[in-house]
Amino acid sequence: MSQSKFTTMAIEKISNIIKIDSQTAGANGNVSVINLPFGFITSFSGLGITFDDGTQTQRIGIVPYIEVQRILQYIHKGDVTILNFVIKFLIEQN
Repeated sequence: MSQSKFTTMAIEKISNIIKIDSQTAGANGNVSVINLPFGFITSFSGLGITFDDGTQTQRIGIVPYIEVQRILQYIHKGDVTILNFVIKFLIEQN
């Protein structure tokens, strides 16, 4: 789960990047596993991951510029207005 977030954070350093996706879960960092009595197991993220400016990513995730889920909701309803907006937006960025 974390690798895609780290990759996205690295790619964001390139200028003119527009993220079109769904917001990520905000679960990143290493996973620490603890074996508890009676066969119970628990795990948690043991590192705090932040953007370069110190903004937290855990429990927030990577926030896209244009959210795919929103686009898909419109398309399933037969309204491609939002899809056309995204296509026009991307063309205008070049």
